[in-house]
Amino acid sequence: MYKIEIPKILFLALDISHFSRHSFFNTNDLTILANRYKKELVRQRKDKTDYKYLEDTNFGGLRGNFSTLLTWRGLIKRGSRIVSIYSIGKDNRLVNAVYNGKIILDRSALCAYTTDEKLKRILENESWLLNVREKQAHVKVMLEKI
Repeated sequence: MYKIEIPKILFLALDISHFSRHSFFNTNDLTILANRYKKELVRQRKDKTDYKYLEDTNFGGLRGNFSTLLTWRGLIKRGSRIVSIYSIGKDNRLVNAVYNGKIILDRSALCAYTTDEKLKRILENESWLLNVREKQAHVKVMLEKI
């Protein structure tokens, strides 16, 4: 069995993904689900009842962290509008693996366990990509301040 250390935001997204659909319309969907189902994993602030920051895409905001995690999948019709649709990873393999029990999430250590080597590589790749995207977002913000 492989033990994979994953970032907290990826753990949170995988943990709440089976409560709703496998694809998300935007980061607000994940933020609402996180505040509804996983309050113990969402960092609380003393002056706020929850940690939504729906307009905050800068450092530390939950919506901003989800935006660096999600991958754009395409366009879909939602009501009378056409909107973008996102998912965790390039396809639904990670979410399906969590849903089917092929990936076991350990809430105490914030890590994932799997016996499948492909899923291990996918999880490690998503963790690495999340790290790269977050660093790019921080560099972009720093360059805008100059």
